[in-house]
This record gives sequence, C-alpha cells and structure tokens, in this order.
Amino acid sequence: MRWLRLAATLSTLLALGCAGSAASREASLARWQRVCAQFGSAAAAPAAPASSASGPTAASAQPTQSPTAHDMRALRTSASRATPALVHIRTVVRPPQTAGADADTSRAAARGSGGTGVIIDAEGLILTNAHVVRDATEIRVVCADGGLARVLAVASDPVQDLALLRVELATDTAGPEPETGAAVRLPRALPPNAAAVCAGQPVVSLGVLDGSEPPQQRVGVVLDDSASLQARLDPSGARDYSRLIESSAPIEPGFSGGPLLDRDGRFVGLNVAVRTRPDGTRLGYALRFGEPQQAAIARLRAEVARGQALSGSATAPASAAASARGG
Repeated sequence: MRWLRLAATLSTLLALGCAGSAASREASLARWQRVCAQFGSAAAAPAAPASSASGPTAASAQPTQSPTAHDMRALRTSASRATPALVHIRTVVRPPQTAGADADTSRAAARGSGGTGVIIDAEGLILTNAHVVRDATEIRVVCADGGLARVLAVASDPVQDLALLRVELATDTAGPEPETGAAVRLPRALPPNAAAVCAGQPVVSLGVLDGSEPPQQRVGVVLDDSASLQARLDPSGARDYSRLIESSAPIEPGFSGGPLLDRDGRFVGLNVAVRTRPDGTRLGYALRFGEPQQAAIARLRAEVARGQALSGSATAPASAAASARGG
C-alpha cells in the first residue's frame, strides 16, 4: 500500500515537474523529497568514469525507481534498434620507451582500457568520451559484426569530455579483415538528440563491455536532469561535469561513451560516469546534448575531416591524428 501511494504521488509530481512553472517545479521537488524521507533512501558512494579503468570518487543521496512494465517493453525495443550503431573501443597506452629498454619491457609496461562508441552518421564518425581515448597510443574499434574498423583520425574536446573517431568506409563488398582491420560498411547511425528529459522519465543505457559480446542494456528512470559531479570528478574545472543526467540505470565500467536512450529511442545522453551506493546499487550519469556539447561535436567534425589518414591497421596510433585539443 505504501508503494501504491508513492506511485500515485510520483505520477502527480511528474505532471507538475515537467509541465508546470518554475515555482511549481520547486514545490514538487520539495514534496518529492518529503515523500522519499518517508520511504527511505541510501547515501551513494564512489563515482567514477564508466570506462573499464578506475576513476575519482563522489557522493550523492538520490532515491532510485524502476520503469513500469509498459516502459520496459518500449525501452527494450529502443535498445534493440540502437544496438547495431554501437562499437567497442579498446585503447592501449604505452609509456615512452627509455634508452636501453627492450620491446618486451615496453609491452609489459603498456596498459589498456575499454569503452563504448556510437556511430552518429554514415560518414564513418563515432562519438565517445574523451577520457576513453585519453593518452592512447593505439585504438582498436570492434564493430557490431565483430570486425575491426581502421581508424583514420581522432579529435577530442577534454572540456566537454567528448571525442570523435573517423573510420574508413568500404567502397566495395569486401568485409572487414579479422586481424588487421579494414574499411567497413557501417549500419544505421544514431545521431545525438537534444530532446529534454525530466525526473521520472524512463531511460535505458547501452554499453559494449567486450568486443566479443553483444551490448549490455541497463534500464532505469531519470533522477535528476541537471546533476553536478564537478566538485568530485574534476574540482579544477578543466572538464565540465556541471549538468549531467543522473539515472537509476545501473551502468558499469565499460559503458563510457555508450548512449542513454529515452523510451522513443532518442539518443539523449552519452554515458560518462557511474556511482555505487553503499548497498551495492549503481547510478548512471550521462552528458546532455546541450548547446556546449553540440558546439563541441561540430568542432570535432571539422577536426577529424582535416585529420591525416593513418596507414596500417585497426590498431591505429591515436596521436598521429589527434587534434591539439586532444585529451
């Protein structure tokens, strides 16, 4: 019975919060906080970029909710349609080779991490987080069919934590070469969408944890459409984490650079961080596609268009085509 009352209250608050005036939204938020206090909430613990590498910590105290059965069906459909547009990004960071060090020593010192990328148009452009490719000396892109795509250029905007990769497109019917990488035929694209989101809205996050496995889906609802991790993820302000979408979708390392979709399948956010509560539940954070992010993507498009083609394989040196802004 208590949960039925909570559901009824939430429905009313969503109507007020999404459609009402600023004053009514403030009143709705205050009422929602009082309701949450009656049903209990847990303080959240460390947050980190949702790549497969570790990151900084943060704290929060937001209640988590679940989508309805009807919303779940819509979200699963949206996720299924978006899956072909996802790629797995694997990076290697090799330290500069010192005098006297042999090749085996250098390889042993190399470290790698992984993340997700989203094909955003038919021109071979893949969007991900700047922190996914930061300091990478090699980048490997694994497409949905398991083939490796040859990376031609990389550009990053560390302030917005966005990066754009350009891969070579096939001009004939030949498929990607499994070992060396090749030109590829990209499936349907998933362009970023600046559609507004509000608290209580059902969403699904997608991530490719391993290039040999299908994308993972995590469903939840939006808890805050303007959450800030600035003081916790980057106190210096060098990177902008001031207006993020916080959701109860329990993403995990490897989801960085993956899409956050609404129930209509719109690509409304880019996964950037994950937070684990003391009770083990996780909260996801995604970059919005507001004006700063849209402007950054436009700049990155121009930069990768000017980038020098990289010879060789899918394991491409990232630094050879990274822009001066690269993170």
